[in-house]
Parts: sequence; structure tokens; C-alpha cells
Amino acid sequence: MKASSPSTRRHSLKFDWMDDSWDLQFARRPLPANLWSHETHDRRAHGGTVWNLESCRSYNVVAFHLMKNLPTTPPRRRAFTLIEMLVVIAIIGILAGILLPALSVIKVKAKIRIAKSEMNMIAAAIKEYESSYERFPASKPVEATSSAATPDYTFGVPSGPTAMPASDGRARDNSELMEILLDIDRVGGPNEGHRRNPKKQSLLHAKQATGDAPGVSSTDWVYRDPWSNPYIITIDLNDDNKCIDKFYGTIGLGDTVGLVKNAANLWELNASVMVWSYGPDGRIDPSTGAKQGLNKDNILSWQE
Repeated sequence: MKASSPSTRRHSLKFDWMDDSWDLQFARRPLPANLWSHETHDRRAHGGTVWNLESCRSYNVVAFHLMKNLPTTPPRRRAFTLIEMLVVIAIIGILAGILLPALSVIKVKAKIRIAKSEMNMIAAAIKEYESSYERFPASKPVEATSSAATPDYTFGVPSGPTAMPASDGRARDNSELMEILLDIDRVGGPNEGHRRNPKKQSLLHAKQATGDAPGVSSTDWVYRDPWSNPYIITIDLNDDNKCIDKFYGTIGLGDTVGLVKNAANLWELNASVMVWSYGPDGRIDPSTGAKQGLNKDNILSWQE
């Protein structure tokens, strides 16, 4: 673009379009009079300001090139490929395979701790009752079953691959004992009219439940372990500070669980209370040893 030479006082400008087209926006800035030339500047001064066409062109050409190089569409984000997705899924599957068994073991150990805590509470409640009443929590019919042959009493007849006989009148669950310890006044129950707990003491602070859920059920008053199996409880009815459990008294290898064989060839514990659970598998087998087969995971209150 070139400006024509001046010929009169009033000057006109002639523009020749060259290079790329540009938006004709003159940039105004003051210039000293000795710096303008007729080839590049309009000679007309307006308030000390002249039109600098050369600098106007340079500014707009740069702007034009910048605008021309701007992207017309936003960049597309790169998506995952099928192989990448399969690799991620495989990694997640491997981690799940490692973590799930570990979580299962942790869950079982937590339930075992709960069972041990509940068995200790049962034993403590029975001892507190014995201290308060100078007798063990049992109904009159239960006390009548005590004899030289069967001096102690087991609440709950264990069941398993070989069912334990109930011909000696053993209660099939621990509900009678729970009603006495919790002072449940039920018509026809062992503690009707608070006759077995006249001080009306609730000696056991157990988790409340319904149906066959873990805890003491308000449906049948049975105390069940974390796997919903009734706790087996044996008390020392003849006050010799020794317990002979219906199941562990006759099982083989009783010494592996801390029992001692007495003169009647029965395994007994030197304590007044025995509480135990079938454990995680919920099963027992009287035909094997105390720490063998299905009995291996049984949880015993007298063992750590």
C-alpha cells in the first residue's frame, strides 16, 4: 500500500491492496513533524496527531495472521480403546479376587470375637446370680435331674451328624436359663411370678433380637450366637466347682481343649460354668476328637 505524493493543500490518499487483505482501521498516534514522509503518512495534522498508515498496516496484518491460524473447532478428547478398558477390568477382577477372601476372613474373626464376648457375659451373669441367691439359675425340674451319674446340667442338646440323645431330660435350648437371668415373667415359664428371680434383677445385658437372629430372641428367649445357633451352657448343679458338659464330657481327646478325666471316666472342667458355640460351620460331630473335624472350629468360653 502506497500513499500518493501531495499536490495541493488538501490532500487525498490512494491505497493499493497488497498481500493479505486487512481490516482498515487506522492507528492514531502523535509523530514529530520531521519523521513523516509523503510515502507513508498523511500530512494533515489534527491537533498534533497524524495518521500513521504504515504502523496501522503492520498491526492489522499481524492480527490477520493470528486470526487465520486459530483453530476452527475444539480439539477432540482421546477416548479409551477396547484393549485399555479390558485391561482395567482385568485389574479390578484381580484385586477383587485378592481382597474378597481377606475380607471374609476378617468378618469371621470379628464374629468369633463377638461370640467370645457374649459367652463371657453369660458366664459372668450366672456367677452373679449364684452370688446373689446362693444357687444356680435353674428351675425346680432342672434341679431335680441332678444325680451322682449326671451331677451337672447342660442347657441345649447339641445336634450334628450324630444327634445327641435327650432322654435324660436336658433342655433343647437355653431359653429357660435366659428367662431367669433376664427376669422374664411369662405365664407357664420357669420364672412365672419372679419365683426364680424374686429380686427382679436383669443380670444379662445382651443384644435383643427377634425370630432366630443372633442375640436373645424375644420370640422364644433363646440366646443365639453370631451364626444364629443357640449357645450351649452347662452349670455346676452339685456345687463341686467342676462342670461336665453333655457333649464334651464324653468326647474323645478332651484334654486337647483343657479338660481333665475324672474317676467316672468323664471329661470335666475345673470351673462352675461352661459356655460354647458350634462356631462358623454351625456343626459338631461327637464321633471325632474335641479338636478334630467339625469340632475344630467350636468356640469355647474356657479357652482363648
